[in-house]
Amino acid sequence: MRSGGTDTHDLAIQSRHQADVAKAQAEQAQVQTEKMAESLAKTDGLLKTAIAQAKATNELAVQTTRAADLAQQSLAQFRREQRPWIFPSEIEAKLLGRHVWTNNLTTAILT
Repeated sequence: MRSGGTDTHDLAIQSRHQADVAKAQAEQAQVQTEKMAESLAKTDGLLKTAIAQAKATNELAVQTTRAADLAQQSLAQFRREQRPWIFPSEIEAKLLGRHVWTNNLTTAILT
């Protein structure tokens, strides 16, 4: 009977030790869970920032394309509006000098 009581006491001590170890593991698991939640919150914040940056970059690309199209249209309009200087007579040409612009945009020297 005495040895049975000693065995029961040793078993109770081992059970207590096992319970303490299980409690420590549970606390570590709780700490890890909290750290994972923090990490997920930070990742979520970074993801939202990246999405906002991507949207802003897309809007910038749209605006840049629009500006390039307007510049191209402006340049085309500018080129359409350009006219070569053509002198209707030799008298006007002599007033500006001896060079006269011809239809093929070259100059001829008047004598």
